[in-house]
Amino acid sequence: MQDFFNKNKVLIVGLLSAVALTLNELFVKGETSTKALVFAAFLAAIGFLANNLRGQWATIAGILGTALSTYVTMEQQGSISWPQLILQAVLAVLAMFAPPTKSRGYEHTSVIEQARSHGEMKTPTAIGKK
Repeated sequence: MQDFFNKNKVLIVGLLSAVALTLNELFVKGETSTKALVFAAFLAAIGFLANNLRGQWATIAGILGTALSTYVTMEQQGSISWPQLILQAVLAVLAMFAPPTKSRGYEHTSVIEQARSHGEMKTPTAIGKK
């Protein structure tokens, strides 16, 4: 179970944020706006697309941060404007691409593992000692 969560944490956070944002508006207002549905779909898509990229914690922070700020804005003002949603979307995408966007599998290729062990032999660090 922990392995499943570790492999899919970005997807899970993206889906949960999307569902929470939509359900909150549904319970508070009795209906959901197009803006909330579009942004929820966007958060779910970001979670799906970034699930296999490096820098997953930055992506999770971007998803949670934009979902939370959207929620707060909707609570305080009753709705959110399209320019605000576009800005939130840009911030979420920037968080997704902040770290190098290489596949997580990149770290486990034989070339990278050989380079890592060669570098560790050349200049040992406390991290490399086991």
